[in-house]
Amino acid sequence: MRKHIREAYKNYVRVELLKTRNLLKLSQEQMASILKMSGRAYTALESGQSCCSQVTLVLYLTHCCPDVNAFITGLLEAISQAEKEIA
Repeated sequence: MRKHIREAYKNYVRVELLKTRNLLKLSQEQMASILKMSGRAYTALESGQSCCSQVTLVLYLTHCCPDVNAFITGLLEAISQAEKEIA
């Protein structure tokens, strides 16, 4: 069950990072700088090769997320959907 929730979290955050980066018209390197990570690590997040850490999530929410409430609502919906698919 945790694996499915982790995948839902990873995919949701990946899509939101990409949408935000495009909205702000930032390069991957610029987004990585905002999130205090290497360009390679950011690329791995955006491509789905790795999962967003708590620190990266906090930096995203505080520095570039356009609507924190909408982000949290969407994340909860994605997790709820993953739980329903498991049940």
